[in-house]
Amino acid sequence: MTKKLTFLFAILFSFFCGVTKSQAIKLSDSADVSILTNSPWTGAVYGLFGHASIRVKDPVRHLDFVFNYGMFSFQKPNFIYHFAKGETDYMVVPIPYAEFIVEYQEKGLEVNEQVIRLSSKDKQKVWDALCMNVLPENREYRYNFFFDNCATRPFDIIEKNISGKIVLPDGKNNPTFRNLLNEFLEGNDWTQFGINLVIGASADHPVTEKEKIFLPKYLHEVLSKSVIRDSMGIERPLVKSENLLNNKEDQPRESSLWSPWLAGLLLFLIASILSYWQWQTGRSSSLTKLFDFMLFVISGAAGVVMTFLMFFSVHPCMFPNWNYVWLHPLHLFAACLFYVKRCTKFIYYYHFINFALLTVFLLAWKLMPQELEWSFLPFVGTLWLRSLIGAFAVPKK
Repeated sequence: MTKKLTFLFAILFSFFCGVTKSQAIKLSDSADVSILTNSPWTGAVYGLFGHASIRVKDPVRHLDFVFNYGMFSFQKPNFIYHFAKGETDYMVVPIPYAEFIVEYQEKGLEVNEQVIRLSSKDKQKVWDALCMNVLPENREYRYNFFFDNCATRPFDIIEKNISGKIVLPDGKNNPTFRNLLNEFLEGNDWTQFGINLVIGASADHPVTEKEKIFLPKYLHEVLSKSVIRDSMGIERPLVKSENLLNNKEDQPRESSLWSPWLAGLLLFLIASILSYWQWQTGRSSSLTKLFDFMLFVISGAAGVVMTFLMFFSVHPCMFPNWNYVWLHPLHLFAACLFYVKRCTKFIYYYHFINFALLTVFLLAWKLMPQELEWSFLPFVGTLWLRSLIGAFAVPKK
Protein backbone atom coordinates (compact mmCIF):
# COMPACT_ATOMS: atom_id res chain seq x y z
CA MET A 1 0.00 0.00 0.00
CA THR A 2 2.87 2.39 0.86
CA LYS A 3 4.56 1.86 -2.51
CA LYS A 4 1.31 2.52 -4.33
CA LEU A 5 0.67 5.64 -2.30
CA THR A 6 4.19 6.91 -2.96
CA PHE A 7 3.69 6.26 -6.65
CA LEU A 8 0.41 8.14 -6.65
CA PHE A 9 1.99 11.10 -4.89
CA ALA A 10 4.73 11.09 -7.51
CA ILE A 11 2.05 11.34 -10.16
CA LEU A 12 0.40 14.13 -8.18
CA PHE A 13 3.67 16.04 -7.96
CA SER A 14 4.50 15.68 -11.64
CA PHE A 15 0.95 16.52 -12.70
CA PHE A 16 0.72 19.63 -10.56
CA CYS A 17 4.20 21.07 -10.98
CA GLY A 18 2.44 23.50 -13.29
CA VAL A 19 -0.94 23.61 -11.57
CA THR A 20 -1.65 27.14 -12.76
CA LYS A 21 -1.35 25.98 -16.34
CA SER A 22 -3.56 22.97 -15.59
CA GLN A 23 -6.31 25.24 -14.34
CA ALA A 24 -6.04 27.25 -17.56
CA ILE A 25 -6.62 24.19 -19.78
CA LYS A 26 -9.77 24.61 -21.83
CA LEU A 27 -11.53 21.37 -22.59
CA SER A 28 -12.63 20.65 -26.13
CA ASP A 29 -16.17 19.82 -27.17
CA SER A 30 -15.09 16.16 -27.33
CA ALA A 31 -14.42 16.00 -23.58
CA ASP A 32 -16.47 13.73 -21.33
CA VAL A 33 -17.01 13.68 -17.58
CA SER A 34 -18.00 10.36 -16.08
CA ILE A 35 -18.49 8.61 -12.76
CA LEU A 36 -16.61 5.34 -12.29
CA THR A 37 -17.85 2.74 -9.82
CA ASN A 38 -16.20 -0.57 -9.10
CA SER A 39 -17.40 -3.74 -7.43
CA PRO A 40 -16.41 -4.65 -3.84
CA TRP A 41 -12.99 -6.12 -3.13
CA THR A 42 -12.62 -8.80 -0.44
CA GLY A 43 -8.90 -8.19 0.05
CA ALA A 44 -9.38 -5.50 2.73
CA VAL A 45 -12.16 -4.23 4.98
CA TYR A 46 -12.17 -0.81 3.31
CA GLY A 47 -12.72 -2.50 -0.06
CA LEU A 48 -15.82 -4.45 0.93
CA PHE A 49 -18.15 -1.60 -0.04
CA GLY A 50 -16.69 -0.83 -3.47
CA HIS A 51 -15.23 2.44 -4.66
CA ALA A 52 -16.14 5.43 -6.84
CA SER A 53 -14.22 8.19 -8.60
CA ILE A 54 -14.69 10.82 -11.30
CA ARG A 55 -13.04 10.76 -14.72
CA VAL A 56 -12.34 13.57 -17.17
CA LYS A 57 -11.36 12.49 -20.68
CA ASP A 58 -10.52 14.78 -23.58
CA PRO A 59 -9.02 13.00 -26.62
CA VAL A 60 -8.34 16.30 -28.38
CA ARG A 61 -6.27 17.63 -25.46
CA HIS A 62 -4.75 14.15 -24.85
CA LEU A 63 -6.06 14.34 -21.32
CA ASP A 64 -7.49 11.41 -19.38
CA PHE A 65 -7.44 11.55 -15.57
CA VAL A 66 -9.34 9.83 -12.79
CA PHE A 67 -9.81 11.84 -9.60
CA ASN A 68 -9.77 9.50 -6.62
CA TYR A 69 -11.21 10.88 -3.35
CA GLY A 70 -10.43 7.70 -1.42
CA MET A 71 -6.74 8.09 -0.62
CA PHE A 72 -5.37 8.12 2.94
CA SER A 73 -2.08 7.39 4.67
CA PHE A 74 -1.45 5.03 7.61
CA GLN A 75 1.80 6.92 8.20
CA LYS A 76 0.12 10.01 9.65
CA PRO A 77 0.83 10.60 13.37
CA ASN A 78 -1.70 8.95 15.72
CA PHE A 79 -3.60 7.49 12.75
CA ILE A 80 -5.45 4.83 14.81
CA TYR A 81 -6.61 7.37 17.41
CA HIS A 82 -7.84 9.83 14.80
CA PHE A 83 -9.50 7.02 12.83
CA ALA A 84 -11.36 5.82 15.94
CA LYS A 85 -12.40 9.36 16.78
CA GLY A 86 -13.66 9.98 13.25
CA GLU A 87 -11.07 12.60 12.42
CA THR A 88 -9.43 10.84 9.48
CA ASP A 89 -8.38 13.10 6.64
CA TYR A 90 -8.70 11.67 3.14
CA MET A 91 -7.42 13.33 0.01
CA VAL A 92 -8.15 13.55 -3.68
CA VAL A 93 -5.42 12.32 -6.02
CA PRO A 94 -5.44 12.64 -9.85
CA ILE A 95 -4.37 9.42 -11.54
CA PRO A 96 -3.80 8.85 -15.26
CA TYR A 97 -6.58 6.54 -16.42
CA ALA A 98 -4.09 4.04 -17.87
CA GLU A 99 -2.53 3.63 -14.43
CA PHE A 100 -5.89 3.60 -12.64
CA ILE A 101 -7.45 0.77 -14.63
CA VAL A 102 -4.42 -1.52 -14.22
CA GLU A 103 -5.01 -1.88 -10.48
CA TYR A 104 -8.61 -2.97 -10.99
CA GLN A 105 -7.65 -5.36 -13.76
CA GLU A 106 -5.12 -6.97 -11.43
CA LYS A 107 -7.74 -7.31 -8.69
CA GLY A 108 -10.36 -8.62 -11.13
CA LEU A 109 -12.91 -5.97 -10.18
CA GLU A 110 -15.78 -4.76 -12.32
CA VAL A 111 -15.50 -1.10 -13.31
CA ASN A 112 -18.54 0.71 -14.67
CA GLU A 113 -18.49 4.11 -16.32
CA GLN A 114 -21.47 6.45 -16.48
CA VAL A 115 -20.92 9.41 -18.81
CA ILE A 116 -22.78 12.41 -17.41
CA ARG A 117 -24.88 14.59 -19.70
CA LEU A 118 -23.16 17.97 -19.40
CA SER A 119 -22.83 21.02 -21.61
CA SER A 120 -19.34 22.13 -22.67
CA LYS A 121 -19.57 24.95 -20.14
CA ASP A 122 -20.49 22.53 -17.35
CA LYS A 123 -17.65 20.16 -18.25
CA GLN A 124 -15.22 23.05 -17.98
CA LYS A 125 -16.65 24.01 -14.59
CA VAL A 126 -16.26 20.44 -13.35
CA TRP A 127 -12.65 20.31 -14.60
CA ASP A 128 -11.81 23.64 -12.97
CA ALA A 129 -13.39 22.52 -9.69
CA LEU A 130 -11.38 19.30 -9.73
CA CYS A 131 -8.17 21.20 -10.41
CA MET A 132 -8.93 23.45 -7.46
CA ASN A 133 -9.63 20.42 -5.26
CA VAL A 134 -6.22 18.86 -5.84
CA LEU A 135 -4.22 21.92 -4.84
CA PRO A 136 -2.10 21.15 -1.74
CA GLU A 137 -4.19 23.46 0.43
CA ASN A 138 -7.48 21.90 -0.78
CA ARG A 139 -6.81 18.23 -1.47
CA GLU A 140 -7.51 16.94 2.08
CA TYR A 141 -11.00 16.67 3.52
CA ARG A 142 -12.49 15.27 6.71
CA TYR A 143 -13.80 11.83 5.79
CA ASN A 144 -17.25 10.73 6.92
CA PHE A 145 -18.25 7.20 5.95
CA PHE A 146 -21.96 7.89 5.54
CA PHE A 147 -22.07 11.49 4.38
CA ASP A 148 -18.74 12.57 2.87
CA ASN A 149 -16.67 9.89 1.18
CA CYS A 150 -15.26 8.71 -2.15
CA ALA A 151 -18.77 8.22 -3.60
CA THR A 152 -20.50 11.36 -2.32
CA ARG A 153 -17.70 13.72 -3.41
CA PRO A 154 -17.91 12.98 -7.18
CA PHE A 155 -21.69 13.37 -7.05
CA ASP A 156 -21.36 16.68 -5.21
CA ILE A 157 -18.90 17.97 -7.83
CA ILE A 158 -21.40 17.18 -10.59
CA GLU A 159 -24.38 18.59 -8.69
CA LYS A 160 -22.65 21.89 -7.91
CA ASN A 161 -21.45 22.50 -11.46
CA ILE A 162 -24.32 21.35 -13.63
CA SER A 163 -26.80 23.70 -15.30
CA GLY A 164 -30.24 22.79 -14.07
CA LYS A 165 -31.29 20.59 -11.17
CA ILE A 166 -30.60 16.90 -10.65
CA VAL A 167 -33.86 15.17 -9.78
CA LEU A 168 -33.31 11.89 -7.96
CA PRO A 169 -35.73 8.95 -8.26
CA ASP A 170 -38.52 8.64 -5.74
CA GLY A 171 -37.49 6.27 -2.98
CA LYS A 172 -40.06 3.82 -1.72
CA ASN A 173 -39.49 1.46 1.20
CA ASN A 174 -35.91 2.56 1.44
CA PRO A 175 -33.62 0.45 3.64
CA THR A 176 -31.69 1.71 6.67
CA PHE A 177 -27.97 2.43 6.86
CA ARG A 178 -27.58 -0.85 8.76
CA ASN A 179 -29.48 -2.81 6.09
CA LEU A 180 -27.25 -1.35 3.38
CA LEU A 181 -24.06 -2.17 5.26
CA ASN A 182 -25.16 -5.73 6.04
CA GLU A 183 -25.79 -6.32 2.34
CA PHE A 184 -22.06 -5.90 1.70
CA LEU A 185 -20.90 -7.69 4.85
CA GLU A 186 -22.50 -11.03 4.08
CA GLY A 187 -19.87 -13.73 4.57
CA ASN A 188 -17.67 -11.45 6.69
CA ASP A 189 -19.26 -12.48 9.96
CA TRP A 190 -16.84 -10.92 12.42
CA THR A 191 -16.69 -7.62 10.56
CA GLN A 192 -20.48 -7.56 10.44
CA PHE A 193 -20.63 -8.40 14.15
CA GLY A 194 -18.26 -5.56 15.06
CA ILE A 195 -19.93 -2.93 12.87
CA ASN A 196 -23.42 -3.80 14.09
CA LEU A 197 -22.12 -3.67 17.65
CA VAL A 198 -20.77 -0.12 17.47
CA ILE A 199 -23.33 1.66 15.27
CA GLY A 200 -26.38 2.77 17.18
CA ALA A 201 -30.10 3.35 16.82
CA SER A 202 -29.75 6.27 14.40
CA ALA A 203 -28.47 3.80 11.79
CA ASP A 204 -31.91 2.16 11.75
CA HIS A 205 -33.88 4.99 10.16
CA PRO A 206 -34.78 4.68 6.45
CA VAL A 207 -32.34 6.59 4.25
CA THR A 208 -33.19 8.98 1.45
CA GLU A 209 -32.20 8.33 -2.16
CA LYS A 210 -29.37 10.83 -1.85
CA GLU A 211 -28.11 9.26 1.38
CA LYS A 212 -27.85 5.90 -0.36
CA ILE A 213 -25.09 7.16 -2.62
CA PHE A 214 -22.46 6.77 0.09
CA LEU A 215 -22.20 3.24 -1.31
CA PRO A 216 -20.81 3.11 -4.89
CA LYS A 217 -23.30 0.44 -5.96
CA TYR A 218 -26.19 2.73 -5.06
CA LEU A 219 -24.46 5.78 -6.50
CA HIS A 220 -24.49 3.91 -9.83
CA GLU A 221 -28.13 2.91 -9.37
CA VAL A 222 -29.33 6.40 -8.37
CA LEU A 223 -27.45 8.08 -11.23
CA SER A 224 -28.98 5.73 -13.79
CA LYS A 225 -32.49 6.68 -12.62
CA SER A 226 -31.92 10.43 -12.17
CA VAL A 227 -32.78 13.23 -14.59
CA ILE A 228 -31.66 16.82 -15.20
CA ARG A 229 -34.45 19.40 -15.05
CA ASP A 230 -33.59 22.65 -16.83
CA SER A 231 -35.01 26.12 -16.23
CA MET A 232 -37.85 25.38 -18.67
CA GLY A 233 -38.88 22.29 -16.72
CA ILE A 234 -37.65 19.93 -19.43
CA GLU A 235 -36.15 16.72 -18.09
CA ARG A 236 -33.43 14.58 -19.65
CA PRO A 237 -31.61 11.50 -18.33
CA LEU A 238 -28.58 12.47 -16.26
CA VAL A 239 -26.50 9.62 -17.68
CA LYS A 240 -25.72 9.93 -21.38
CA SER A 241 -24.16 6.49 -21.79
CA GLU A 242 -22.74 3.60 -19.80
CA ASN A 243 -19.64 1.53 -20.45
CA LEU A 244 -18.19 -1.56 -18.83
CA LEU A 245 -14.48 -0.82 -18.53
CA ASN A 246 -13.44 -4.05 -16.84
CA ASN A 247 -15.14 -7.38 -16.24
CA LYS A 248 -15.52 -8.86 -12.80
CA GLU A 249 -13.64 -12.03 -11.92
CA ASP A 250 -14.70 -14.43 -9.19
CA GLN A 251 -12.94 -13.56 -5.95
CA PRO A 252 -12.01 -16.35 -3.55
CA ARG A 253 -14.02 -16.04 -0.35
CA GLU A 254 -12.51 -17.43 2.81
CA SER A 255 -15.11 -19.39 4.73
CA SER A 256 -14.70 -19.92 8.45
CA LEU A 257 -16.77 -22.02 10.80
CA TRP A 258 -15.59 -19.88 13.69
CA SER A 259 -18.45 -17.38 13.48
CA PRO A 260 -19.56 -15.00 16.25
CA TRP A 261 -22.66 -17.14 16.74
CA LEU A 262 -20.61 -20.31 17.26
CA ALA A 263 -18.11 -18.53 19.51
CA GLY A 264 -20.97 -17.11 21.58
CA LEU A 265 -22.66 -20.50 21.92
CA LEU A 266 -19.39 -22.08 23.06
CA LEU A 267 -18.90 -19.31 25.62
CA PHE A 268 -22.47 -19.76 26.86
CA LEU A 269 -21.98 -23.54 27.10
CA ILE A 270 -18.87 -23.12 29.25
CA ALA A 271 -20.71 -20.60 31.41
CA SER A 272 -23.65 -23.02 31.76
CA ILE A 273 -21.41 -25.88 32.93
CA LEU A 274 -19.66 -23.68 35.49
CA SER A 275 -22.96 -22.17 36.60
CA TYR A 276 -24.57 -25.58 37.09
CA TRP A 277 -21.67 -26.72 39.26
CA GLN A 278 -21.72 -23.50 41.26
CA TRP A 279 -25.49 -23.68 41.71
CA GLN A 280 -25.25 -27.25 42.98
CA THR A 281 -22.38 -26.63 45.38
CA GLY A 282 -23.39 -23.13 46.44
CA ARG A 283 -19.82 -21.92 46.28
CA SER A 284 -17.40 -20.47 43.78
CA SER A 285 -13.99 -21.83 42.83
CA SER A 286 -10.78 -20.40 41.44
CA LEU A 287 -11.97 -21.50 37.98
CA THR A 288 -15.35 -19.73 38.21
CA LYS A 289 -13.66 -16.61 39.60
CA LEU A 290 -11.14 -16.60 36.77
CA PHE A 291 -13.92 -17.10 34.19
CA ASP A 292 -15.96 -14.23 35.64
CA PHE A 293 -12.89 -12.00 35.88
CA MET A 294 -11.98 -12.55 32.21
CA LEU A 295 -15.62 -12.24 31.07
CA PHE A 296 -16.24 -8.94 32.82
CA VAL A 297 -12.81 -7.49 32.03
CA ILE A 298 -13.29 -8.11 28.31
CA SER A 299 -16.88 -6.82 28.45
CA GLY A 300 -15.74 -3.74 30.37
CA ALA A 301 -12.90 -3.08 27.93
CA ALA A 302 -15.41 -3.29 25.07
CA GLY A 303 -17.56 -0.88 27.07
CA VAL A 304 -14.68 1.61 27.22
CA VAL A 305 -14.47 1.49 23.42
CA MET A 306 -18.24 1.94 23.18
CA THR A 307 -18.06 4.93 25.53
CA PHE A 308 -15.37 6.56 23.42
CA LEU A 309 -17.28 6.01 20.18
CA MET A 310 -20.60 7.27 21.57
CA PHE A 311 -19.47 10.28 23.57
CA PHE A 312 -16.14 11.40 22.15
CA SER A 313 -15.94 10.38 18.50
CA VAL A 314 -17.57 12.28 15.66
CA HIS A 315 -18.48 9.17 13.71
CA PRO A 316 -22.13 9.29 12.58
CA CYS A 317 -24.79 6.93 13.93
CA MET A 318 -22.92 6.05 17.14
CA PHE A 319 -25.33 7.53 19.68
CA PRO A 320 -27.53 6.27 21.19
CA ASN A 321 -26.43 2.62 21.17
CA TRP A 322 -28.56 0.17 23.14
CA ASN A 323 -25.74 -2.36 23.21
CA TYR A 324 -24.35 -0.13 25.94
CA VAL A 325 -26.81 -1.85 28.30
CA TRP A 326 -24.69 -5.01 28.27
CA LEU A 327 -21.27 -3.59 27.33
CA HIS A 328 -20.16 -0.74 29.58
CA PRO A 329 -17.05 0.27 31.58
CA LEU A 330 -18.62 -0.60 34.97
CA HIS A 331 -17.96 -4.27 34.18
CA LEU A 332 -14.26 -3.47 34.20
CA PHE A 333 -14.51 -1.73 37.55
CA ALA A 334 -16.49 -4.61 39.08
CA ALA A 335 -14.07 -7.24 37.75
CA CYS A 336 -11.21 -5.55 39.60
CA LEU A 337 -13.09 -6.19 42.89
CA PHE A 338 -13.95 -9.87 42.33
CA TYR A 339 -10.92 -11.01 44.33
CA VAL A 340 -11.34 -8.45 47.13
CA LYS A 341 -13.07 -10.21 50.06
CA ARG A 342 -14.24 -6.96 51.65
CA CYS A 343 -16.22 -6.19 48.46
CA THR A 344 -18.27 -9.41 48.49
CA LYS A 345 -21.48 -7.58 49.37
CA PHE A 346 -20.86 -4.93 46.71
CA ILE A 347 -20.29 -7.62 44.07
CA TYR A 348 -23.53 -9.33 45.11
CA TYR A 349 -25.50 -6.11 44.55
CA TYR A 350 -23.67 -5.48 41.30
CA HIS A 351 -24.63 -8.92 39.98
CA PHE A 352 -28.22 -8.48 41.17
CA ILE A 353 -28.62 -5.14 39.37
CA ASN A 354 -26.87 -6.43 36.24
CA PHE A 355 -29.08 -9.55 36.22
CA ALA A 356 -32.25 -7.45 36.53
CA LEU A 357 -31.11 -5.01 33.85
CA LEU A 358 -30.19 -7.76 31.38
CA THR A 359 -33.45 -9.60 32.08
CA VAL A 360 -35.41 -6.53 31.02
CA PHE A 361 -33.08 -6.06 28.04
CA LEU A 362 -33.60 -9.63 26.82
CA LEU A 363 -37.38 -9.48 27.30
CA ALA A 364 -37.53 -6.21 25.35
CA TRP A 365 -35.14 -7.42 22.62
CA LYS A 366 -37.60 -7.01 19.74
CA LEU A 367 -39.06 -3.81 21.16
CA MET A 368 -35.78 -1.92 21.16
CA PRO A 369 -35.59 1.15 18.86
CA GLN A 370 -32.46 -0.43 17.40
CA GLU A 371 -31.94 -3.55 15.31
CA LEU A 372 -29.92 -5.98 17.44
CA GLU A 373 -28.03 -8.80 15.77
CA TRP A 374 -29.03 -12.28 16.88
CA SER A 375 -25.39 -13.30 17.30
CA PHE A 376 -25.26 -10.92 20.30
CA LEU A 377 -27.69 -13.14 22.22
CA PRO A 378 -25.29 -15.83 23.53
CA PHE A 379 -22.86 -13.14 24.72
CA VAL A 380 -25.63 -11.24 26.51
CA GLY A 381 -26.93 -14.54 27.84
CA THR A 382 -23.52 -15.41 29.28
CA LEU A 383 -23.33 -12.14 31.23
CA TRP A 384 -26.94 -12.62 32.35
CA LEU A 385 -26.27 -16.19 33.55
CA ARG A 386 -23.10 -15.33 35.47
CA SER A 387 -24.83 -12.42 37.20
CA LEU A 388 -27.77 -14.70 38.05
CA ILE A 389 -25.39 -17.15 39.72
CA GLY A 390 -23.38 -14.35 41.32
CA ALA A 391 -26.52 -12.91 42.88
CA PHE A 392 -28.35 -16.04 43.97
CA ALA A 393 -26.03 -19.08 44.11
CA VAL A 394 -23.13 -17.83 46.20
CA PRO A 395 -23.86 -17.50 49.94
CA LYS A 396 -24.11 -13.87 50.91
CA LYS A 397 -21.68 -12.87 53.67
